[in-house]
Formats: sequence, C-alpha cells, structure tokens
Amino acid sequence: MDMKELRQHTLKRLQELAAVQASTIRDLRFTVGTRQSTHVRNLRKAKKDFARIQAAIAEKARSEFQTKPN
Repeated sequence: MDMKELRQHTLKRLQELAAVQASTIRDLRFTVGTRQSTHVRNLRKAKKDFARIQAAIAEKARSEFQTKPN
C-alpha cells in the first residue's frame, strides 16, 4: 500500500484496514514460527504496511483534531 492511497481513505476505513492487517500479521507470525512457511519477507512487508496504516490514522486524527473549533 502506498501512502497516497491511504490518505484518501476515511478514518473508519483505515481502522478496518489496520484490524485486517493485524490479523494477517498474527497469522503470518504463527506460520513462520511453526515453520509452515519460510517466507519471512511476507511478514516483514505486512508489518511495514501496518505501520503505514497506523501513520495514516495518526495523520487523519491529528488533522481532524486541529480542524475542530474550540
């Protein structure tokens, strides 16, 4: 996922993507840990995607907080 794509999503959609990505990371961690899969690169890519999603969520939340009137 690209940050340009993530910035276009709503905050709710980003949170849904984060939940899906977190479960994917968990599944990949178990498959690599039990040696059912040797593709550690997929786990690393999933972690980086999750970090990008979290960064986009923080960016959206920050911008929404700043635009709210006092």
